[in-house]
Amino acid sequence: MFKSIKKIAAFFSLFLLYFIIKEFLELYATINSLNVYAGYAYLFLLNLGIIFFIIFPLIKIFKLPSYPPPVTDEQGIENLIRVRLTHFSKTDKTLAARIKAGTGISQNIYDEIVLQKKVKVTLIRKKYVTGVFYSTAISQNGFLDALFVLISGVNLIREIFVIFNGRMTGKDLINILKKIYYSAAIASTEGVEYAANEISAKFLTDGVKSIPFLTKITGSFADGFVNAALLTRVALITENYCTMLYIKKERDLYPNIKTVITLSKDIFVDIAIKMNSELKKMLQDKLTGPESILAGINPFKLLASRVKPADAEVVSADQKTGEFSGILKILNIFRYNKD
Repeated sequence: MFKSIKKIAAFFSLFLLYFIIKEFLELYATINSLNVYAGYAYLFLLNLGIIFFIIFPLIKIFKLPSYPPPVTDEQGIENLIRVRLTHFSKTDKTLAARIKAGTGISQNIYDEIVLQKKVKVTLIRKKYVTGVFYSTAISQNGFLDALFVLISGVNLIREIFVIFNGRMTGKDLINILKKIYYSAAIASTEGVEYAANEISAKFLTDGVKSIPFLTKITGSFADGFVNAALLTRVALITENYCTMLYIKKERDLYPNIKTVITLSKDIFVDIAIKMNSELKKMLQDKLTGPESILAGINPFKLLASRVKPADAEVVSADQKTGEFSGILKILNIFRYNKD
């Protein structure tokens, strides 16, 4: 049974790899048809980017010391707390002094330190998830989506490992890298684009759909949100590995879909509200010059350029409603009842 599952997983991996290669070749063919040298430059920059933003971070990950994993026996919790606190003390002089004095090993101290680290992890997660949202929503290309997710995923887990001064070991590290690969491969498929278009179409009226660039904007937003949710899941699995002390089975590390969607929504709700406001202005204003051209080619990029990150953070309550709420409704499809 287990061997059959592994064979199916291997086939699925190859199937997803096909989509990545397909999107890569299509993008290369497009660039090469415009100019042969542009095609060479694309290949050169692509290889340079892979080396600097994927291979080098991976090397840094493997250079980190091993981090003590969660135990599967409750009797080992006390010892794991001691081991992890000792591990943390290598980069925390205050904790090292407390341990030396015999007052640094306890559940309360462990919880306190982990809470501080989780605050830092949350900031890092938001940074990379927001970056993936914008980059994949704007790119409009499956291969670039996969590349952005892959780069963000590798660098995200590296920064989390640095905070905990250690990386996953052996099989666990391979598994989390597989999940990054799956997320990147899924981002490259037409399935995400199809789902994004279906989501946006569900919440747009026929009158709104007639506006040339509006469907593209809402589709891009949904596309970016799906990819951001995939990266959020990777981040939460890594965080759980580094913070949880006891698990009955490996799946306990995996967050449920409700948690992933909720955390993703929390990051983007203010951005969506601000974008909704700017979108109304775009519909009312007569776009001219470069803006009119960009609206036809990549309307989401135009909208994103008009939304300042600082503006998206502070939004009044009355802005949460309005005649047009297509972008907000896309977020609302992921709502759930807390029961």
